[in-house]
Amino acid sequence: MARPIESDGQRLLLISFIDDPTPELKRVGPVESVADVSRVAQLEKELEATRADLQSAIRELEIANEEQKAINEEAMSVNEEFQSTNEELETSKEELQSLNEELTALNRAAGDGRAAARHVQGPPEHP
Repeated sequence: MARPIESDGQRLLLISFIDDPTPELKRVGPVESVADVSRVAQLEKELEATRADLQSAIRELEIANEEQKAINEEAMSVNEEFQSTNEELETSKEELQSLNEELTALNRAAGDGRAAARHVQGPPEHP
């Protein structure tokens, strides 16, 4: 605290320090208006609805993922069956090619034998 005083014709200030604890102020929460309370309630409802939608979307995604896994497993199984069938067809093709080569060789041998017989007998007679 400062007080003006005069001493020997001079103007002076007397400064005093006083230990006076200042009273603590109580914290008061923010004053909310009815509109604020209403808006907070509305936002909380929207948040809860959004959370519910999110949980529903997550469940649907999990179901779709499980279905996709089942489809992929079935596709892999079908692919393995196709590969097995393809291998069987390749084996059959090779066997048919081998048989075809044998028949071709037999036909040539038979044709050569007939030609040799004709050559020995001469041309066929026509009446």
